[in-house]
Amino acid sequence: MKPIKIGIDFDNTIVSYSKLFLDLAIQKGWVDNNLSLSKTQLREFLISEDGNDLRWQALQAKTYGSEMYKAIPFPGVREATKRFRSLGHEVFIVSHKSETSNFDSNINLREHAYTWLNESGLVGENTIPNGNIYFCETLDKKVEKIASLDLDYFIDDLEKVLNHSHFPSATIPIHFSESTASQDLYSYTTWPEIVSFIKNTALDCEIFRSPNFSPRSLSSVQTLKRSGNNRVYVLETDQGKQLLKCFFIDSKDGLMRLNREVSAFSYVNKYLPNASPKLLSHSTEKGVARYTYIDGQDLNDQMFHDSIPQISNFIIELYRGHKDSYPHFGKSSRNCLADYIGALEKRTASLSPSIQASKNTSLLDFWNNTFLPFVQRRIQVFQKACENLNWDLNRRFDSSQLTLSPSDFGAHNMKFGKDCIQFFDFEYFGKDDPAKLLSDFYFHIGNSISKKLREKVIENVLAEISKDDPTLYERYRLVSPLIEVEWILIVLNVFNNETATRRIYSNPCQSKDDLLSYRLEKAVKLFEEATFTPHKEVNL
Repeated sequence: MKPIKIGIDFDNTIVSYSKLFLDLAIQKGWVDNNLSLSKTQLREFLISEDGNDLRWQALQAKTYGSEMYKAIPFPGVREATKRFRSLGHEVFIVSHKSETSNFDSNINLREHAYTWLNESGLVGENTIPNGNIYFCETLDKKVEKIASLDLDYFIDDLEKVLNHSHFPSATIPIHFSESTASQDLYSYTTWPEIVSFIKNTALDCEIFRSPNFSPRSLSSVQTLKRSGNNRVYVLETDQGKQLLKCFFIDSKDGLMRLNREVSAFSYVNKYLPNASPKLLSHSTEKGVARYTYIDGQDLNDQMFHDSIPQISNFIIELYRGHKDSYPHFGKSSRNCLADYIGALEKRTASLSPSIQASKNTSLLDFWNNTFLPFVQRRIQVFQKACENLNWDLNRRFDSSQLTLSPSDFGAHNMKFGKDCIQFFDFEYFGKDDPAKLLSDFYFHIGNSISKKLREKVIENVLAEISKDDPTLYERYRLVSPLIEVEWILIVLNVFNNETATRRIYSNPCQSKDDLLSYRLEKAVKLFEEATFTPHKEVNL
């Protein structure tokens, strides 16, 4: 595998000038020493006072010239470059910096920059090699250099660089800003966040180099294309084919999804031994798990039809499962009816800031004028129906009403092989209301099986579980319209930067723009189906 190549801008990306600009302006008596101004604010202040930018140019010449030794690296940038190099990545600096100052041609800007880099500890064998530093006369030349280096990532504080018409499409642009993140790029305000992003989207070379985890005899590795949160590899070993799943680790979920999946496979392998592949090993340190390989086919409608009894029984067996194992999987996703409303409100509140900050007018119009009022109407209908039934929204479900649930459950997470179905992908496994499990199964966007066949499974499960819980029929009928809305929100989740990062991790070849455009189109289509062709209720 080729090493990852990472390019970094210099001014205001590696070097922080804000404090130095302000200190020099105060020394000259241009601003009061009690003012706290950013670099941009200081520039605007001086230009507004003078009606020109001559003082600002003089300040720039001083800052980037003789006083540059006082500038400091952004916190974490030294550690980032060392981390990249320790992983075998190549690191480059590509900067738009002229040879001399436009204000004073006697000031050699590049000479001061090279001196600062050497004195700051950012240049060396374990950080950035001298031969990997490029200063370019114009912005266009800078973009040309980025393209010629065939970089995998480029980090810059200027959006005009990352959005340049000739910026290479094969290079992932990362926007760095110490104050405000861009909503239209992979954008971060700290260097540790950038390190995490690159770690989670770069190829998993280090995993395959580890003798402590990889199979002893590994003859080949093949990437298995998926559209979820993780990267999956097929391993050819002396013990046959195996599957390696590399989990995306972020600040929100941490190792929770990996731990849930490990717990779920341990449960299913023990109590439903033929239902799923075997968990062979896992490493929380590396965020990976290894399984036996499923030598099977993706399900079509005919295979699904023939397997309806097995699929139905799998859900029923999870419901009738070992109650003493429930605490092991953590708290329930839905503890009461009010949680269905709370989940919608939480998702809309979490997503709103990212959408409101977007420049996509189609998205803003759909969200504010169409979708949010629709969500409120659905909630009101649900509340009224519960009131008519005299159901207390806040009454907690009895433990006997809950089930173990894969949550992300559908034909997309099943394989047909050796005359039976095998189920997989349990990273969201936990306790839940069966009404939610069945609603998710029906509305899941990854489930390509016909709705009539899905309804047949739902009918089977409802008929069996309702023997123990007579309220399940009505509960399913009431909550399914809310789950339908929730799936539209899940589709729109990619407008949250963290969610988009997980998607790019699983498939680094896809562009963020294409991903966002596709998901908005998908959300609008789901909304139209929900509005004009409401889902057919199962025959109860």
